Amino acid sequence: MYDIILQNKETTINHCLRKIQRIKTKINLTQNILATKIVERERLRKAAAEKYIEESKKDEMNLPPKFLSA
Repeated sequence: MYDIILQNKETTINHCLRKIQRIKTKINLTQNILATKIVERERLRKAAAEKYIEESKKDEMNLPPKFLSA
């Protein structure tokens, strides 16, 4: 009788440990996905800012002379 109770406790503990491990794995995966998205967002933001600056310089060069002296 005692062996069955002990075995059930061990089974329950092992089940809980496996469940915790699966949750931990999902958390790590989610953190990695979020980190990748943050890095990508920063890269896109930087690229957009560089393109905006480049376009602004291009537009300045194409302005007629009377607008440049203002």
